[in-house]
Amino acid sequence: MQRQQTLYRKEAIDYQSSDKLGTAILLPKRQHILVSLALFSMFGAGMVALANSSFANKVKVKGWIISPEGIHSVNHFEASGLVSEVLVKDGELVEKNQALLKIKRTQAFMQGDELLQQNRITLEARIKNVGMLLARHEAKTINDIVHQNAHLKRLLSAEDLLREQHTLLTEQIKVMSQQSTNYSALVSDRLLTQQTLDTHMQKLAEMEMRERQIQVELLTTAQNINAVEQTIAQLEHTQNNFELEQQATINNLKLELASHSQNNEYTVYAPKAGKVSALQVYQGSDLSKHKTLLKILGERQQHRAKLYIPSASIGLIEHDQTVTIRLDAFPYQQYGAIEGQLTQVSQSVLMPDELPANPLGYQQPVFEALVQLKQTGIKVDGRSVGFKHGMTFEASVKLDDRNIIEWLLAPIYRLKGAL
Repeated sequence: MQRQQTLYRKEAIDYQSSDKLGTAILLPKRQHILVSLALFSMFGAGMVALANSSFANKVKVKGWIISPEGIHSVNHFEASGLVSEVLVKDGELVEKNQALLKIKRTQAFMQGDELLQQNRITLEARIKNVGMLLARHEAKTINDIVHQNAHLKRLLSAEDLLREQHTLLTEQIKVMSQQSTNYSALVSDRLLTQQTLDTHMQKLAEMEMRERQIQVELLTTAQNINAVEQTIAQLEHTQNNFELEQQATINNLKLELASHSQNNEYTVYAPKAGKVSALQVYQGSDLSKHKTLLKILGERQQHRAKLYIPSASIGLIEHDQTVTIRLDAFPYQQYGAIEGQLTQVSQSVLMPDELPANPLGYQQPVFEALVQLKQTGIKVDGRSVGFKHGMTFEASVKLDDRNIIEWLLAPIYRLKGAL
């Protein structure tokens, strides 16, 4: 009982103390509240930005521009010789099998065979004479055809005039025949004299005779026209046959000339159509000092880009991915970059000893890829400069777009996958 009284007195004393001193409430300052709200707002905005922002995952590789039809190097057939004649110029467009250079073998060129040279001169003179004969015959045939065409034109004009006269005369005869019937009736009724009727009938007979003469003239003119047309056709046929015969003679002489010349000279021909590039030789050049005579670029101007992708970077590269190209010859800070799209990715690796000659000199296993460029050149000072075969560049292949939060959490994802 004594213990309960003690507790009651203590509570009473405590109550009295609190009544005298009051209750203390601690409140933060206003500026602290504002700073806290700003920090929370910034943290929230940062989280939203992290959730919505993304970056492109890219792989950087190197490559070079290639001609769509490739570039073909033209080499000589033998180890020695001299260029006797250059038949093309650098930058000139050539057709397939067009003659590019004439090469003299050094030994035959130095020795010189007088009999061979005399035979060459004789054959060349015969070829020239046959060519002149063919030209004279062709000129005469053309002149004859011109005269025959002029004669044909006159006959056709005469035929048109006769047809007009025949049409007009036929109408007049028709009208006069009707008048004759009317005149006969008038004579029967004694309203017109017999002499007038006779005069009319005589004129009608003359017109009918003239109409028959015109028919004969039309027939004769048609026969003449047919004869002239046959003459023109015969002239053309004769000229064609003569030309074929003389051309065969020229070809035989050229073959004979070639057989005389093959021991000391040969001709280099274009293996494909395109543009001559990197012409290395001129008349008198020694072939022993030039492995490649010239190069021929393809005709089409839509270049592509070739990439050699190291095997360590091939994993996520696929068809149709976007490629950003920065040419070494045109700094992208000044001229910008060009876009392209992957059109082909090889399915097998190329070892260093399997790689063809390339300007990058790769010495590691790579995969070959082709990129279709979205433009044919680059703007330089307001004008378009076309791409050239062999231009090197650095390219970025866009693999995918990643959320920044995913990127930050990537180590955790990898750890989870490892577990």
